[in-house]
Amino acid sequence: MKTTGCLTLVSFGLIATFTLPIFGSGGGEANRAPENEVVECLRAIEVAAEKLDVDAVYDHVMDNDRGALVQNGRVLLTREKALESTREGYVGVRKVKYILGQEHVTMLAKDLALVVSDGQSQIELDDGRAFATSFAQSVILKRVDGIWKVLHAHRSFPARP
Repeated sequence: MKTTGCLTLVSFGLIATFTLPIFGSGGGEANRAPENEVVECLRAIEVAAEKLDVDAVYDHVMDNDRGALVQNGRVLLTREKALESTREGYVGVRKVKYILGQEHVTMLAKDLALVVSDGQSQIELDDGRAFATSFAQSVILKRVDGIWKVLHAHRSFPARP
């Protein structure tokens, strides 16, 4: 049960670690400005998650009652349910680190972006146990009043061989 909670922690907690090049709509630097803003939002989420600050993570998540998070076949329709699940996931966690494998930003519209990425979450528990798990995710972000926020995230954790 605790492992499931920890994996939920990674759901909105990871949605970032963007030190790799951005692949997306192409064009000059001016065309990349929205992608850069999306990445900045995701970096803020990563920093908050690695500080184990659930509220700061969810400052970047929109109110949504039609599918805030899907994780390994589990649908959390509302922001509140996803927040509750993430809070449960932080219980007993001492440290979290995210290592991004690849990520791709696609601008779907001037105020709507899709980020697809994969990587690894490294988690250390209060009792000293540590584990790492691979993930793949897609995140939809929407800009409202000039601020990018997560509208929806879909995460999966491949089974260990």
